[in-house]
Amino acid sequence: MSYRLGIRDMTSATVVAEHYGAPLDQVATILDTSIPNTRRIVARWRNAGLMADTPVKPIPGMTWVYCTAKSAEELQGFPCRYWKPTPTMADHVLTVLRVRLALVGPTVGNWVSERRIRYDSQAGQSFRGVRRPHIHDGRYTADDGSFWAVEVELTAKDPVKAREAVHGAYEAARLAGCDGLVYYCRGEAVRTVVETAARGLQLSTDCKFVVADLDAMLEAAEKQAAEQAAERAAARAAAKAGTPARGGLRVITGGPESGQAVNR
Repeated sequence: MSYRLGIRDMTSATVVAEHYGAPLDQVATILDTSIPNTRRIVARWRNAGLMADTPVKPIPGMTWVYCTAKSAEELQGFPCRYWKPTPTMADHVLTVLRVRLALVGPTVGNWVSERRIRYDSQAGQSFRGVRRPHIHDGRYTADDGSFWAVEVELTAKDPVKAREAVHGAYEAARLAGCDGLVYYCRGEAVRTVVETAARGLQLSTDCKFVVADLDAMLEAAEKQAAEQAAERAAARAAAKAGTPARGGLRVITGGPESGQAVNR
């Protein structure tokens, strides 16, 4: 049996593939629809072979949607490893997706995924005596056209490892032609470790280094997104009823400049 999939299906499935997978409620956010309708859409994706059939709940919350090995490669256009949600990775994967949605929304083209960066840098290959480049959690193009590398830090690293990671992330951002690197940190302890690790960075005038509060950014962005979604739903209901709708809201999220630049 063949299944007809539209542009929204393919765009949304590609976003899921770029982030390895996503819980059902985040897929609903990507699709801009209800949870019941998302379940129906995901069932169609599974029947079409885009998503794995086995439901998994690696962390508390809703079950996850993730690609088959074949569709992950077809949707992204390059070879990649099959991925299945695990408790050790799911929280970070989910948080990076939330950051992406807060910064650029569920569109394709203005976000470069970690999977894409890893493939392009050939970081999966190991060469004796050759150091692997740092792989960012993502890169994106902001509304003003600037290009940013993104790191999401949920836990405080060992100081030595943190210094190595921060310096590697900044150098990778500079070499990639990014206008800046932003670290979204969860909690003061993590922020302190990152800022301490950043001391001694040889900052380029062309590449900024910014540290921002992860949860504050997500809370503000997701609140605005929820208001916008409610406005769109009201407009659809009004159009269906044949009554005029109010003007829509525009989401203005907290990008990297809402954080604190680190000057050395």
